[in-house]
Amino acid sequence: TFSGTNLASAIVVKWRQFQACRQVPPDNPDLPPTGAACFWYLLDVQQQISSALVFGTLLMLVVYYPPHNTRNERALALFTLTLVLILCALSCVLSSGHGRSCSQSALAYAQGVGVLSATCAFTAYVPQIVDTWRVRGAGALSPLFLAIQVCGCLLVVYNQVIVNKDPPPVWLATTVSGLMQLAVLLLILSFRFGGSARPRMDSATMRITSTPLLSDIAADAARVRVPPAQEDGLPVQADAVVGAVPLGVPVRGQ
Repeated sequence: TFSGTNLASAIVVKWRQFQACRQVPPDNPDLPPTGAACFWYLLDVQQQISSALVFGTLLMLVVYYPPHNTRNERALALFTLTLVLILCALSCVLSSGHGRSCSQSALAYAQGVGVLSATCAFTAYVPQIVDTWRVRGAGALSPLFLAIQVCGCLLVVYNQVIVNKDPPPVWLATTVSGLMQLAVLLLILSFRFGGSARPRMDSATMRITSTPLLSDIAADAARVRVPPAQEDGLPVQADAVVGAVPLGVPVRGQ
């Protein structure tokens, strides 16, 4: 939702640039008719489009495979993707209506969607901060990946605020996302170099501790059937749970 709503807000604010790049004079040597000179002016929008496509694909993959392939989670994913498409379509309609790309209604809509996008970005990274604090380490997160993400967000914000001088609806969500990821990265580095880090868990362990459904699956997978046997003349317990009753322990009183 964060990437999609951020794109919907940028469509309204950047609409005049879209029109300017489309109406390039063919005899202008500085601005070729292919619009290649507009590449750098719309670089942030291209990044937002790519981000929306990548995160949308990841969302579909998450609900396609277990344990999140439940009916409710698939319905939530479908609702999210539909909402993003509606918001982007509404941005195009408001921006292209009779040339009033900067009307008060369009700007108010862009501001509202921008605040929604920033709220989604904040909400999305709160669980990661909580899990990082709880496990006292990176878990399945990669500090290098977070460092790259933070640098990328800061560069995009610099391009939007300093170079393009875009209004807050464009760069607000990206700024919030970058700051939240920076908070996660600083927590990881403080635990790692501060001496309070716990042993690093692999991705499977992190998923089990973070997802209640996976802990139930792990408990069911841990149940094994042990064929009845005799040890010292006493029957061995037939059903044992790994981690609860040691295998091969004689059961008294039988």
